[in-house]
Amino acid sequence: MSWLGVGNVAGLLLRADTRATPACESAMLRGGVVGYQLPALRAGVVAVSAGDLLIMASDGIRDGFEQYVIAADKPQQIADRIMSQCFKGTDDALTLVARYLGTRHE
Repeated sequence: MSWLGVGNVAGLLLRADTRATPACESAMLRGGVVGYQLPALRAGVVAVSAGDLLIMASDGIRDGFEQYVIAADKPQQIADRIMSQCFKGTDDALTLVARYLGTRHE
């Protein structure tokens, strides 16, 4: 997966395999404002395996939201919990949670 973040956002990839190292990876973040002051961008590339969990949050979500992640929960439940526990209330907020199911071979 190729990914990066611009501005005050967070991106986490939590590994489903408990033996994976590292167990969690963060998106490369770049300062700037999309559509106004966009810096030179270089995406990071990480391998993704079945069951891995991708979480992205905007700056309307407080730091430390990962403590509210229960990986066995459905993505919608995780997103709802992050929003209810970590929404700052002073900015708009977005949380995206997706689980990679793996590739389908036919």
